[in-house]
Amino acid sequence: MTTEPMSADSNWREYGPFESPRILDAALQAFHEHGYHGTTTRDLARRSGLSVPGVYHYYPSKQDILVDLMMVVIDELLTRSRQALESASHDARSRFDALVESLLRFHMYRRTGAMVSTAELRSLEPGNRERYVAKRDEQQRMLDRVILEGVRNGEFSTPYPEHASRAIVSLCVGVASWYRPDGTLPVEALLDRYLTIARSIVGIGEGGSGETASMTTTTEPSVGRSAATDHEPARSAIVTGASRGIGRGIALALAARGWRLTLAARDPNRLAAVAAEAEAAGAAQVDYIDVDLATPDGPAAVVAAHAARHDSLDALVLSAGVGSAAPLDGYPVSRYEKQFALNTRAPFLMISQALPLLRAAAQRRPSSGARVIALASIGGVYAEPSLAVYGAAKAALLALCRGLNAEESAGGVTATAIAPGYVDTDMSAWVRDAVPPESMIPVDDVVATVTGLLDLSPRSVINEIVLSRAGTTGYQA
Repeated sequence: MTTEPMSADSNWREYGPFESPRILDAALQAFHEHGYHGTTTRDLARRSGLSVPGVYHYYPSKQDILVDLMMVVIDELLTRSRQALESASHDARSRFDALVESLLRFHMYRRTGAMVSTAELRSLEPGNRERYVAKRDEQQRMLDRVILEGVRNGEFSTPYPEHASRAIVSLCVGVASWYRPDGTLPVEALLDRYLTIARSIVGIGEGGSGETASMTTTTEPSVGRSAATDHEPARSAIVTGASRGIGRGIALALAARGWRLTLAARDPNRLAAVAAEAEAAGAAQVDYIDVDLATPDGPAAVVAAHAARHDSLDALVLSAGVGSAAPLDGYPVSRYEKQFALNTRAPFLMISQALPLLRAAAQRRPSSGARVIALASIGGVYAEPSLAVYGAAKAALLALCRGLNAEESAGGVTATAIAPGYVDTDMSAWVRDAVPPESMIPVDDVVATVTGLLDLSPRSVINEIVLSRAGTTGYQA
């Protein structure tokens, strides 16, 4: 089955409904809801109003459907990007603005297609993957060339043009995972804010070439903020892993204190429920983003979602994590990579990208500073059989917090890793036969530790806190 490409003379800023054959439309929704591997050909037939043989009449396999869908999405992105460049003036600044705006608009208005393409790249078979990646790389090179041109002629001042280009693409791609058409921030205001961020990354300002842009925001009244606090907005926090367990507990505790929250987790339904709970508990503002932080673009998407609504960040609470118990002998590499992706790489990316916001909060409230609080594990402090890989990932997280304190604590940004034994959450369900829930650490105790840390002044630095279970030696989970 073939699809009609986007017209070459279409307006790249204008978006109508995503038009594709009904099989591709059915696949788009099904892959978004259940993933490629969670969707059967029978599901696609039912959604598209065809029989299973009818689907096979058009596509030899489900893989061919995925390939066609992803190619339709990337081809539209490439066409709109080319049109944006052609419509811009010849100077690098104008071409940069047009291309970034085009990327942002696409990931706002084609968010479902963009999210499916990002998530299902791993599902493409060899050959198909190379074809798609070649097109994705072509898109990346468009921005690479514009930024390099700007650096050469002195319009941009970044010393790292290639890294800046990748960071900006990640910023734009991340919009798809959190943007909602019914959000409170108008489209044009969001575009203006993100263009300001993108310009600052490459080193151009509003006053002329080569000047570093300073990010400006307008104070927007929010529900729950009184007139007396208009000039000193409530403290803000990002909480990952917020849909359940410790993350949910922390989110609700901060909500009860009137914080402004950006909540992140993978499960959109649970996350929406927690957001509603947080609003009812007294949060000054709640935004949430369903995202897989183990993906390369996930952490940037969360920080970007917060930056779109706030100009600082008082607390970054890293509660998302994954564990897998097994002896080192024969331990699957895939499980190793998954744990380090979520438990170590994602916190590193979030901290590094959130640092400007954390520094801004520390400068705004020098008596409170800004804190990073990371949920590690006692397994990262003391060795535990069958938890060597998990412990290694969490040990790296402890080291990351220590390093952040060495570099940033003098400026008011501090970090603490909390390393508990087994906590009574779903994550510890696998060990309940050996460790009864009533002997585990209550979630409320971990939450109280977090709120206590947030009450400290920035003059006190606590690298890590180990919470061990009563009745143990103190050196085991």
